[in-house]
Amino acid sequence: MQVTRTFPIILCLLAGWSCSAADTNPLAKVLDLMDELKAKIIKEGEVEAKAYDEYLQWCQSAVQDTGFAIETATKEKGELEAKITELTAEISEAGSKTEDLAAAIATNEGDLKAATAIREKELADFLKSDKELMEVISALERAISILEKEMAKNPASFAQVYNTNVKNILHSLSLVADAAAFSVDDRQRLLNLAQTDQGDEEFGAPAAAAYKSQSGGIIDVLEDMKEKAESQLAELRKAEETAKHNYEMLKQSFEAQIAADSKDMKEEKAGKAEAEEAKAEAEGDLEMTSKELANAVESLATSRSTCMKVGADHEMTVNARAEELKVIAEAKKILVETTSGGVDQTYSLVLVATA
Repeated sequence: MQVTRTFPIILCLLAGWSCSAADTNPLAKVLDLMDELKAKIIKEGEVEAKAYDEYLQWCQSAVQDTGFAIETATKEKGELEAKITELTAEISEAGSKTEDLAAAIATNEGDLKAATAIREKELADFLKSDKELMEVISALERAISILEKEMAKNPASFAQVYNTNVKNILHSLSLVADAAAFSVDDRQRLLNLAQTDQGDEEFGAPAAAAYKSQSGGIIDVLEDMKEKAESQLAELRKAEETAKHNYEMLKQSFEAQIAADSKDMKEEKAGKAEAEEAKAEAEGDLEMTSKELANAVESLATSRSTCMKVGADHEMTVNARAEELKVIAEAKKILVETTSGGVDQTYSLVLVATA
């Protein structure tokens, strides 16, 4: 009984409490302190649980937000890569088209230059032939006019007129007979007329009377030649008009095609420049997006690792706190059981001393 009664006082002294002689119950004090410690531990657990719940919500939100960021960045990265691939194809296609158009323009310009050179030669040949035929026709007209006038005046003077005027004209005509595209027979007839000489005994030139009978035939020959020359001139000029028209149409076609190809090439170059600019911008965006994606992946891993560590630490703290509460409960139970009724008794230091 003495031990049981003095135990609370010993606990009081060991704990450093102030124990009075009349109203002090050390056991009750110990039990109160144990209850206070239990309440403190429970309060700390509640505060920590609230903080942990808030942190857990933050973890969930951070993981969710980072997951969305990764999903968005991954989608954007794929879109940018597809865009870059598409722009690369556009740039390549535009480059090929530009080269093809440049080659087509060069070919058409070369063909136009060649056609122009041919046309210039055709025109030069035409002008030369036209001039020569005009000279032939003019000479024939003069010869016919002289003969007709002299025949009308005095047929007997035909030989003299022929020798002094017409013969020289016919001789000049024989030199340019090819220009009129005369046949071999016509050129020979013209040459024979030009070589006829009244005093040429070798050919047995006829007398004046004979010229008179032949004058009609000579004029007919000259008229026939004039008609052929005029026909040749008309055909030559018609051919020239056709050649000119064909050249103008061909030139127009070449120039139109060159203009169209030049316009297309300009547009292709502009499109290529735009695609190159867009590609460079997309590549810059892709680099930035890739970095953002990598950072998001790293951030997600860090958040998960940190949250898991905090969760583990919180679980250990909760377990430790539960163990503390368990120890306090067991200690209190032991005190209550081993000091049955001690809490309701009043102990006195005097009583202890006399006992």
